[in-house]
Amino acid sequence: MKKTLCLLMWLSVLLVQPISYAATISVDLNMVSGDVAMIDHSLVYMFGFSESGQVGFPGPTILCQEGDTVDVTLNNTLDTDSSFKVGGTSIYKTVSAGNNTSISFSAPASGSYIYYDDLNDGVNRVMGLHGALIVMPSGITDRSFSGGPTFVRQYKWMLGNVDPVWGEAVRNNGDDYVTNNSLGVDTFKPRYFTINGQSYEDTQRRVPDISRMRDILGVEPTVPLEEGLRITYDWFHAQHNLKDDRPRAMA
Repeated sequence: MKKTLCLLMWLSVLLVQPISYAATISVDLNMVSGDVAMIDHSLVYMFGFSESGQVGFPGPTILCQEGDTVDVTLNNTLDTDSSFKVGGTSIYKTVSAGNNTSISFSAPASGSYIYYDDLNDGVNRVMGLHGALIVMPSGITDRSFSGGPTFVRQYKWMLGNVDPVWGEAVRNNGDDYVTNNSLGVDTFKPRYFTINGQSYEDTQRRVPDISRMRDILGVEPTVPLEEGLRITYDWFHAQHNLKDDRPRAMA
């Protein structure tokens, strides 16, 4: 099955201050299922990685730096096997239905990564089991990579889409319905487009100030907002037929 669920865009302009020394990062991830409210108040049945036990997507952002030890406890409450995989790396662990396990790994090279469940030919991931792993350079708190531009804050955009028909099929037939190849790429028809699990107008509204860009760089926007969003939307949906586990980042 070839599909792209989500695109992680790392904007160096997360609201979390990174640490400046090697440490051990502990994360508890529960694989859970339940209803998630969409922008039109419809409830869609989904899977998700959760620290609290309440279903949602994407999973919690794991923030660390190169050299850190990351300890992840996996508690699978689903009636189907699950996994934890960090795209573009060899970090991988499976956990059977109704059981728990753990994995410990050294943070990979600085960059933005997607962690996800790769079982059932990607269906688990599309159902909501994915999240972001952000790795900062060792000893650096204000750059995305060594020699890169400095920043004050980081923001993460994780793009995704949701097919409520898939959700209802799993709700009606049980979590293990995903294991019998009943859900395939030809039946995936997303109805909702999301950023960090939310759709407009629920996404956080921001009014960027570009006056310094004008004053210092002499740059003026040339593409209207509506056109830029349309181009981005069309590009994102065109990627459905591409399979690429490498982390994608913009800095």
